[in-house]
Amino acid sequence: MRETYDFLSLPLLVRPNSVVPVGDRTDRPDYDYSEDVTLKIFQLENGRHIRVVIPTLAGNVETIFDVQRDGDVIHIKRQGAPKAWKVLLVNISSIESNEAVERTPEGMLILPENAAEVVEIRIPS
Repeated sequence: MRETYDFLSLPLLVRPNSVVPVGDRTDRPDYDYSEDVTLKIFQLENGRHIRVVIPTLAGNVETIFDVQRDGDVIHIKRQGAPKAWKVLLVNISSIESNEAVERTPEGMLILPENAAEVVEIRIPS
């Protein structure tokens, strides 16, 4: 099988138990990576803990996210400057959270209020 893609349409294959931070900008490579970053979470299994480090342009640590699943609850803890961020649970269609939630074609998008430091998301069985 052969297919042709350009740079912007190339599919991204992601393993289960991955958290991929995606920046908010597409017009330039040098910007504040931690501002309005979206953590895309792919099939996080029970008991998994993943740490995501977002650097500054100089390569220093700007923000750290610790993502952990305990049963049907995903806990996310942010350390660093209080900047807007989001979580996208890829291929999940139903959740419970105290945060604002939007259904998207990719999954459930969680919008933490006031750059929250801790977010808990329950995935109903």
